[in-house]
Amino acid sequence: MNVVYLVVIKKTSGFIGLAFTDSGLVANTNPKATKIEAINTMKRLVKRKSVMYVKKSQNETPESIKSVADYVDQLWRGKKPKIVPKVKIDWSFLTVNERKVLETLMNLPRNAVISYAQLAERAGLSKSHARFVGNVMARNPFPLIIPCHLVVKSDGSIGNYGYGSEMKEKLIHVETGR
Repeated sequence: MNVVYLVVIKKTSGFIGLAFTDSGLVANTNPKATKIEAINTMKRLVKRKSVMYVKKSQNETPESIKSVADYVDQLWRGKKPKIVPKVKIDWSFLTVNERKVLETLMNLPRNAVISYAQLAERAGLSKSHARFVGNVMARNPFPLIIPCHLVVKSDGSIGNYGYGSEMKEKLIHVETGR
């Protein structure tokens, strides 16, 4: 059985959920209106049958994990954080191809956008995997830490975003100046 620790940190932008194991971050949420909403979102992001959730306090949470909440809060409020947190990721809850896509995106510069097809190719998949990449972005368990908001359609248009196109445009502008 996998033990996943859950902590919710209240920030200016809302309640930010963090799920982690002894190996690293498993998921984080964008700011939510309530603590319950943050917990439920984390549980949806952590897809495994044999998981035991254990709630942690902020004092019991490693600083590297807590830094994720600070980063998400700043970016969500339209402030460009100085650095992306150096947090270890626990990839064990993802498929090999999901990990390839997310790891590739995480390692790209955060000052430009990339298309779904380009990201597929950079991850070692074919351009025809653009729809797969879009689905991975829609289920990204590390929003803002792994910048799915910087992935756009091949024609340069915004594409879909779970929080709406205006929020995606805002996040792109904060990170790229575009």
